[in-house]
Amino acid sequence: MSHPRWAGGEQRHRGTITQGPILRICEAHPKPGCADKLLEKFSSTSASVVAGEPGNRGYIFGRGMEGDSGTVLFVSV
Repeated sequence: MSHPRWAGGEQRHRGTITQGPILRICEAHPKPGCADKLLEKFSSTSASVVAGEPGNRGYIFGRGMEGDSGTVLFVSV
């Protein structure tokens, strides 16, 4: 699977080029019993993809809030 280059930084907003970090949020709803496996995959595959990108400021992954164990999140800046 190929991954997009996430060097980020340059964005267009109403015809103006701006600079700044990009926040990416991946929300997944895995099949029952598969959340732990997906979190494990986030910790290896997804984390290594964003960690090597220029401008990466960090990432976090885990289960959804408010006791929603069916939601898994991966967030990177």
